[in-house]
Amino acid sequence: MLANLMEIFSLKYIREYLSRNRELIIISFALFVMSAIVGAVISDSIRQYVLEIFRILANSIPKNATTFDQAIYLFTNNIRANIVIMLGGLIFSIISVFAIILNGLIVGFTATITKPAVFLVGIIPHGIFEIPAMILSLVGAFLITKMEINIIRSILDGRLKDEIIKSEQTIKDIILSFVMVLVLLVFAAFIEAYITPVLLHMVI
Repeated sequence: MLANLMEIFSLKYIREYLSRNRELIIISFALFVMSAIVGAVISDSIRQYVLEIFRILANSIPKNATTFDQAIYLFTNNIRANIVIMLGGLIFSIISVFAIILNGLIVGFTATITKPAVFLVGIIPHGIFEIPAMILSLVGAFLITKMEINIIRSILDGRLKDEIIKSEQTIKDIILSFVMVLVLLVFAAFIEAYITPVLLHMVI
């Protein structure tokens, strides 16, 4: 069924993927942006919880690690989180949506407690890769949920074999979602480890 799997790496297929899943991408992006706005508005209410998350994250970073080790840690941590978001599609994307909302709240909150210049150089350089990765992870989760619902319906209707054949496109899109997330997070991790500290040092 997936004999032509390599086609997902062509620019043509990627463009078709983006067009085909445009609505899911818009919904995922909108969820993140709205959550960020809410996070900024209710920053005082969530301060205690977000600062605790920051403390936990800070304590989890390996001490005396090389910059490369930090990049690997950041990548590993982020890919694990994004895999959870994608696999959340198996339980109807509930966890996936919650994860995006939580990340949006954190970004919105962070914008209210830091100087604009610090926020821009501290978030934007790696965020232009990390945030799209999160959005594509949610798209992947939605695709998994969509396929799961269609399979459940096909089982009830006695047409499972036909639905599996029809799911080829969706399976390829899910795989491409993960591959793009993987690539984006590699860039995000190395930028955050190597470039972000330098930029922060220039503005703090």
